[in-house]
Amino acid sequence: MIQKKTWSAVVMGAAALIGMATQALAADGAIVTQAPDPHLTVDQAISFALHHHPRLFAYRHRVAARKAKIGEANAHFLPNVGAGALFGTGNPGVSNRPYNNGYAYSPFMPITYGGIGPLGRDGTQTSNVFDASIGATQMLFDFGRYLHLTRSAEKKEHAAIANLVTRDAWVILQVREAYAHLQLDKQ
Repeated sequence: MIQKKTWSAVVMGAAALIGMATQALAADGAIVTQAPDPHLTVDQAISFALHHHPRLFAYRHRVAARKAKIGEANAHFLPNVGAGALFGTGNPGVSNRPYNNGYAYSPFMPITYGGIGPLGRDGTQTSNVFDASIGATQMLFDFGRYLHLTRSAEKKEHAAIANLVTRDAWVILQVREAYAHLQLDKQ
């Protein structure tokens, strides 16, 4: 036979757990406590526990995180588009290499220190350089690597959902047991 004190302690502990779970901060930083109605039915107590249990919040967020990982894994199948630009100043120095693709000592465009470059610039002038690029890539075939990453992310989401359902069932069981023992203690 179970003593009345033991079940009262269990019910008080469950109530304290639920009470801690219901505390929230208001906009001004004050603590707001939402307490359950003292005359709850078992279904109301279960609903209250499912909506306010802190561990269930964590498991729900884990499910959302796993769902986001599926989108991240699927992103590899989308095209990648990029653009870039570069602007700066440069000093041609003592060679004409920045102005052609030949060598600095090319016989076709020999270096003359008085006039360097295609337009006879001297080596002390600076020039503005601008470069822009745009590109797009699309993965065509990856030998199943990203497909399996996506499937793995989906399975991990299913596991997180199953874990959440298990934790929900555990909370429901705990509330039902506490409620039944409370009813027995009242008799």
